[in-house]
Amino acid sequence: MKADELAISIASIVPVAFILLIFGFLVFKAYPSMVYNGIKFFTSYVWNPGDISAEPIVVRGFKVSPGASFGILLFLTGTLITSAVALLLSLPASIFASIALALYLNERIRAVVSSALGLFAGIPSVIYGLWGVVFLEPTLYSRVEPEMRALLGFIPFFSGLIYSGSGILASSLVLALMVFPISTSIIYQSAVSLRDAAVNDALAL
Repeated sequence: MKADELAISIASIVPVAFILLIFGFLVFKAYPSMVYNGIKFFTSYVWNPGDISAEPIVVRGFKVSPGASFGILLFLTGTLITSAVALLLSLPASIFASIALALYLNERIRAVVSSALGLFAGIPSVIYGLWGVVFLEPTLYSRVEPEMRALLGFIPFFSGLIYSGSGILASSLVLALMVFPISTSIIYQSAVSLRDAAVNDALAL
C-alpha cells in the first residue's frame, strides 16, 4: 500500500473511531441510569435527581437519591424536532442557492458567494450557539414566539409543553444556519458536475 493510500485510509477511519468512542463514552456514563430506570430511561420525560440532601439508597447495585428518576425522552424529542425543522429550513434554501450559483450567477458574484459560504462553514459551532443564546433566542422569545403561539396555537407543533419550549425555534434556526453553507457547497459541486456533463452531452450532439 502506498503512503498516500495509507494516509487516506487512516483519515477515513479516524472520524468513525472518534464517533464510536463518543458513543461508547456516553453509553458507559449513562449505564447506571439505564439500569436504574430500565425502559423508562427512554420512554419517560421526567428528569428528577430526587432528594439529594437525604441519605442515598441502593437500587439494583447503584446508589441514588430517594425519589430519583431519569428519562431522556424529552431530550430525544427536542433533538429530533430541532434537527427536522433545521433540515426543512436549510435544504430548500441550499438547493435554490446552489442552483443559482451553478446556473445563473456570473463568475464574479459566484466567487464572492463561494468565498462567503466557505467563511461561514468554517465558523466554529460554539460561535453560532453563543449568538443564538445571547441575541436570537431572547429576540424570538419576546417578540416572535408569542405571536406565533397566538396565531398558530391550534397546530400541535406550536402548542404543548414539549413542542413550544423556549429555545426550540432558536435552536432550529441556529442549526439551519450552520448546515446551510455546508449543504449548499455540497449541492453546488453536484450541480456543477451535472451542468458540465449536460453541456458536454449537448456539444456532442
